[in-house]
Amino acid sequence: MRWTADVGAAVEKGDTIAEIETAKTVIELEAPEAGTLLAITTPEDTEIKVGELLAWIGEPGETPPEPEPAGEPPAQAMASPEISVPDEPVRPRIRATPVVIRLAIDREVDITTISGTGPNGRITREDVEQAARQRGT
Repeated sequence: MRWTADVGAAVEKGDTIAEIETAKTVIELEAPEAGTLLAITTPEDTEIKVGELLAWIGEPGETPPEPEPAGEPPAQAMASPEISVPDEPVRPRIRATPVVIRLAIDREVDITTISGTGPNGRITREDVEQAARQRGT
């Protein structure tokens, strides 16, 4: 696990705040809501379980709640899952590695407008660099 946002950083819903490595791939963890990253409860390079609390997002200056005592499952985990349909349209999946996405951000290129030339339409470093050259950055 690697954090891509720091405590105190303003985040928007959908912003990548961490990268989680599994046995087969690296998954980008997106902020579930807009706000300020108040606390990180799981340090980098820590093995975690699915559903484990990783961080708190809230209002600037807000104090995150105290962690629940060990051994007691969180109240949310005991509640039955709810199925809901998102109010906003689902963002298309970006087929690019975190390094390529970071390059697009650094070059101020809208990665959603790039057609990937890599395997299965994956966006490559070269695709981003070509888009940046065309844009003049």
